[in-house]
Amino acid sequence: MFKKKFIRVLAAVLVLLMVMPMVLSCNNNTKTPTENSGNNGSDQSTEPVDTTRDDLPELDFGGEEVVFLTHENQAYVKETTFESETAPSDVVDLAVWNRERIVENRLNIEIKNVQVKDADVESIYHIVPEKFRKEVLAGTNEYDIGVGNMTAVLGSASEGLFWDLNKVPNIDTTKSYYSQMLKEDSTLGGKLFVITGDAATTFITYAYAMYFNTELAEKYKCGDLYQIALDGKWTLEKQITLSKDVWEDGNGDTKKDSTD
Repeated sequence: MFKKKFIRVLAAVLVLLMVMPMVLSCNNNTKTPTENSGNNGSDQSTEPVDTTRDDLPELDFGGEEVVFLTHENQAYVKETTFESETAPSDVVDLAVWNRERIVENRLNIEIKNVQVKDADVESIYHIVPEKFRKEVLAGTNEYDIGVGNMTAVLGSASEGLFWDLNKVPNIDTTKSYYSQMLKEDSTLGGKLFVITGDAATTFITYAYAMYFNTELAEKYKCGDLYQIALDGKWTLEKQITLSKDVWEDGNGDTKKDSTD
């Protein structure tokens, strides 16, 4: 029963992830097929494949409740649902608020967002996968979809807690609203257990950038760091190699420690 319901609600996830880019991109930039009316009437231009729309059939889940498990931190809660009877004024909050209602109406479902608190587990990043682990092991069916930290969730992927998204009906992970780079990096043995993309506002707000001091990089002969990154060779291992022996005696004790 658990697996059957889980496959069904994952069809809702596809729509949930599909609707976000449509809601946020309200520029009425809709393209229509055009025809080149040359002298012989034979030249025609074809419309490029639109990867921003889903190919779902008509689906009706009969009012079924789809339960999301999220962290109580508002960054996670608000990217899944926005709890308000009236439309919020913030443009991103409004997009999430509209998306929830569009998906509920289209699929005839009710979206419920369960928030879990920090105190439940040791680290906030492991809250969602830990909750799912307990549920799966107990054979219960309290939650359907988890929204959590990617690093922590990936750590649980090898435990058999999640479905292989490549085998779930109605989910096309090649669509442009999914992160194709993360999809490739997260595929383990041909199986994909987690995914993110346009629907996750934290995918953008939690993006990180690394800066470096060009003078110090030249002083310590780090090489052309820009080119290293462009060549796809900037890794944590590379960062550690370049930085592990670089230090300056900040406290004057002639010893290498955390205060330097």
